[in-house]
Amino acid sequence: MRANRNAKRIKTKAPPPDLPRLEHVLEQHRRRPADPYWCLRVCEAVKPADGQRVAGLWADALARVASYDPKWFISLRSPDVGTLGMYNAPISVLARVERRVSIRDRSRDHHVKGLLWARSLRFRKPPVVERLRHAANHLLRVDERHRTGSFYEHLCHALEHVDYEELKMFFVPLLEAPPAELAEGSRAASRVVEQGHLVFALVAAARARDWKTYEAYRGRFRDGDDAHRDCEIWACDGLSELARERDEHLAEILKSMTERAANVKFLGGQNDTAFIEALIERGQYRDECRAYLEATRTGRDPATQSERVAELHARLG
Repeated sequence: MRANRNAKRIKTKAPPPDLPRLEHVLEQHRRRPADPYWCLRVCEAVKPADGQRVAGLWADALARVASYDPKWFISLRSPDVGTLGMYNAPISVLARVERRVSIRDRSRDHHVKGLLWARSLRFRKPPVVERLRHAANHLLRVDERHRTGSFYEHLCHALEHVDYEELKMFFVPLLEAPPAELAEGSRAASRVVEQGHLVFALVAAARARDWKTYEAYRGRFRDGDDAHRDCEIWACDGLSELARERDEHLAEILKSMTERAANVKFLGGQNDTAFIEALIERGQYRDECRAYLEATRTGRDPATQSERVAELHARLG
């Protein structure tokens, strides 16, 4: 649903100069509670974490606009999801949205409800496994005709911490489905997305110690394109070497990771430090592990240093 299209249809006037925008939006929504345009404006103006009354208003508004235009909701990108406040919405509020979504096409209904949970919970720590399972159950009931665009990306992220064996079944469609960016004519953006999907599959396989699947896809990763992804995959390579009891390449992997990590943002998480943790547990390459952890700090604000890096540092002594 495009705001400009609906704005022309409703022919709304600008807020009076003496009325704050939020109050204007709420007043217009009070007068037209079923109007999808003002429902969308409410979702942008208030956030579900602002209080119980506001959360209920937000939930009802989001449910109305998603029910009115499911294709708009399904096509949302990550920045839009953040703008609408879904990432910080309490579980009870998301459940209220789900109860109020009503779409005649059952496939679309499951699609919207599955995406509601999958998107909102994608970055929650620790993972809300029960609700992610619920999201996946909805998405698995979506008809094949609607499994386009980023569908498999959302399904796989919903299953990431739920069931690896089930997740692995969807690696092929995840990695073979053309990204939405390709349809928009951006081959460069498409390659970035494709490599991101590949990193996701490789990291998931490494986490599950499924080295057969890992090796099957590892050759498709393009080393050198993205420093953050390089460090994550090289860490998985290190875990693979340890699993095979091959020590001859460990020092080389650590050196490459440390050189690549300098001034790179958002390193020091579980994916790139699992290899470091394994070496610390074995008492191997302690100085090299310390050097990598220090390198990850160069890309972070000193006030927001990774708790995991601090913990691993402490274990090194």
